[in-house]
Amino acid sequence: MHTEQECKQAKEQESRSITQRRAAANMPTAPPAFDDYPKVNDHAAVDEAPRQEEKWETDTRMIIDFLWSDPRGGAGYGPSYRKSRGVFMFGPDVSDQFIRENNLKLVIRSHEVKAEGYLQDHPSLMSVFSAPNYLDTGGNKGAFLQLSPGPDGNIQVTPTSFMAVPHPDLPPMYHQNYIAENHPHLTRQMKKKQVAQADDFGDSDFAGYQ
Repeated sequence: MHTEQECKQAKEQESRSITQRRAAANMPTAPPAFDDYPKVNDHAAVDEAPRQEEKWETDTRMIIDFLWSDPRGGAGYGPSYRKSRGVFMFGPDVSDQFIRENNLKLVIRSHEVKAEGYLQDHPSLMSVFSAPNYLDTGGNKGAFLQLSPGPDGNIQVTPTSFMAVPHPDLPPMYHQNYIAENHPHLTRQMKKKQVAQADDFGDSDFAGYQ
């Protein structure tokens, strides 16, 4: 015989489990070729060193899309304004296909500044950005999302926006510069990885929120 408290805890756990199985959160989102969502949690597959040039190109394209691609209003999949760096954009049809093929209800992405801290980019895709006044120049709000089970098996999303608050008078990227000056061995290791992976993405790509 279960106590009332045990029954309540079991019900809450079941609700969380259902919500987690039907919502995918990543940064920023999945590319069209990435149609097998369980691979996201297969860290061994992600860390595996490519053995063939073709596999390397496919995996690299997938990783770049998964980390850097942005949603757009029109349908399809194509180069963005950062096309020289291999960054692509995708439309609502791509989001819907990913949702449908992986039995999801919603994809939540990040790594793109939004004026209110969040935005419903596509019917099945939301962006959330929790750093208000990004780089002390963005003028944007930050936000977080609360997910809960809704009626008919849907996911109810409750966004909360917030403004930036005063912080110590430090220049942007102060802590990054502190690490570079006081722990140079870490900086050298990261630069070696960037050169090896031809990875030159970073906050310098930021050109104001959209």
